[in-house]
Amino acid sequence: MRTIETEAVILATSDHGESDRLITFLTRSNGKLKGIAKGARRSQKRFVHSFEPLSLVALQIRERSAVSLLWVEACRLMEPHMALRNALERWGFASLLAEVVVELVPERLPQEEIFLLLRDSLTHLEADRDAINAVILGLYRVLTALGYILDLGSCSQCGQPLDKIGRYWLHLARGRLLCDGHQNRAQGFVRLDLGTLAFLRRARVVELEQLWRLRLRPGDQASLLESLLEVVRTQIGKELKSGKFLRGIGAL
Repeated sequence: MRTIETEAVILATSDHGESDRLITFLTRSNGKLKGIAKGARRSQKRFVHSFEPLSLVALQIRERSAVSLLWVEACRLMEPHMALRNALERWGFASLLAEVVVELVPERLPQEEIFLLLRDSLTHLEADRDAINAVILGLYRVLTALGYILDLGSCSQCGQPLDKIGRYWLHLARGRLLCDGHQNRAQGFVRLDLGTLAFLRRARVVELEQLWRLRLRPGDQASLLESLLEVVRTQIGKELKSGKFLRGIGAL
């Protein structure tokens, strides 16, 4: 049986039996995995505070077979993100990113880019003064890495390069970007200008350490975040629980 040691972000936990805990985590080396921590609810030393959702941890896990749950042998807390837990809106945004990973990222497929995106998104959601900008950048890049975001170089209908000052219309869930010459836009299209398109193009390809320097105009943030959430709803066929929570507290 193979033993794996890796960094991971705790995505979700649930009780199992009388004393165990089921853990879903995104690892740096092996992608999204599910494991069982035997006796975790009774232990006072072995797993103390290690399985709080959104925590960054160092995991030691053991494979039993290619399809069964993994055994969590050890878990050391590296970063609990306490500031997120003390800020309701930021916690909601962080939970949204974790839920997207749970719903869309396949299991047992290495996804180091998505791990790094989630890890750094949590750090910036904790520290950045503009939390909605941070969650938009993180969510946009995660969906891009998973192949759900269209190329933004030309009009989807006529193929015209979009490089002139003017108005553009974007529907991320349908994979449509239209120049202003088309009048058959249905409900759900978001109006953009060349500056916002430039922001999205840059955010798609920039190195991760430079991503968080990008700033979206406040007036464009709400509509773009809703468009990204519509992409997720289209893929999973339901509303995210974290999305409902954020609407309930007026953050969306």
